[in-house]
Amino acid sequence: SLSESVDNQQKTIALWQILAERYQDEPTIAAYDLINEPNWSFTGGDLHPNGCDDQDNSLLWELQKDITAAIRAIDTNHIIVVEGNCWGNNYRGLPELWDNQLVLSFHKYWNGNTVQDIQHILDMRHERQVPVWLGESGENGNTWFTDCIELLEQHHIGWTWWPFKKLGFNNPVQVVKPKGYQAIQDYWRNKGPRP
Repeated sequence: SLSESVDNQQKTIALWQILAERYQDEPTIAAYDLINEPNWSFTGGDLHPNGCDDQDNSLLWELQKDITAAIRAIDTNHIIVVEGNCWGNNYRGLPELWDNQLVLSFHKYWNGNTVQDIQHILDMRHERQVPVWLGESGENGNTWFTDCIELLEQHHIGWTWWPFKKLGFNNPVQVVKPKGYQAIQDYWRNKGPRP
């Protein structure tokens, strides 16, 4: 686990330094999203091992601060996207923001589309005076998509879908497998004869 290994944390920081060196002058890169969907209970809660109930998250914030510092030593141009614990949604314990080009990202799946459902994000944006962004969503129904976009745009929150989420299930980018394709996949996985 990244959260339990100092070596892995140092490797992650070093990787971000290499990425910053490569992309520091690249105008087509809008931002660096440091850790997609942190998903770890720092308090060891057995009921919610994904960090949804954690109140502190300080190890996550410290790692993201260290990554930001490593990037900023090389690249002062690009936006830094930070995600909370619990698939990007638990921002409890977030310290004072450590960079003036941060964006806080959250993810949204299979929940309501009322103001109450995003109030914690609106409150955080207002209290911290920081941009927020729905960095990932998808796999819900068309009515849910429509309601979600309307809600976000009413509150001036940018959004993006994960277009390849669960192919074959209500996806805006759908590729139907041609006849015989499954036989090829089975062969590649050593689960069937050569087609």
